[in-house]
Amino acid sequence: DYSRGIRICNEFTTDPRKLVVDRDFPVDFAHSLVGNLGLFSLAKGRLKDSKICFEWQATNHKPSVDRVRQATMHRNCSEVYWLIGQLRRAHHAASAAVREAGYSKDGSERINASGYRAFVDLLAGNVSAANNGFRKAHKIYSKFTGKPQHGLIGNLGVFHALLLHRAGKIYSAGEHIEVNLEKWARRFERDQSFCNVLLADLSCERQLLEPAKALLKSA
Repeated sequence: DYSRGIRICNEFTTDPRKLVVDRDFPVDFAHSLVGNLGLFSLAKGRLKDSKICFEWQATNHKPSVDRVRQATMHRNCSEVYWLIGQLRRAHHAASAAVREAGYSKDGSERINASGYRAFVDLLAGNVSAANNGFRKAHKIYSKFTGKPQHGLIGNLGVFHALLLHRAGKIYSAGEHIEVNLEKWARRFERDQSFCNVLLADLSCERQLLEPAKALLKSA
């Protein structure tokens, strides 16, 4: 329950900008609190609130914070920036995530960071850079999991499907979304609805209007 999470976090702070680390709370607790408040706010569509939280995290971390956590902070900033249309800032934050993830050598975070930057490139219309970014994410995924390079699951899988759609690969895009719907999105109502809307759009392009109507109804 994201609303309940917000209420609990608000018991400690309603505006992270007023927090003074090590006076109000220990730094680790403050970072966890503000990060969770940002994620809950993002899930509820409260983009202004989540932006405040993620920017606070990115600018108030200790130098000793590990690279993986730093990369995650930058990825969170990137996501909220692209949602509010600030693509230059989104790309800058995603590039910072790629840099920090590279230092960390953490496979999962390197995959996520590369995929996020690729998606920002796609949103900005730089299809070539987006394609290279997803190709890199696939290679890292294959290296660390031993699974085929086309196996991205979660947000990154959907992002890659959008790239395939943009490139006119309608059937491949649909297959990617269906795999993600089955293995991931059905557990999350919002993501399941998003996948169904994308599949409806693809069905319309293939002139499959009745399936498209059913998908939109289920969304």
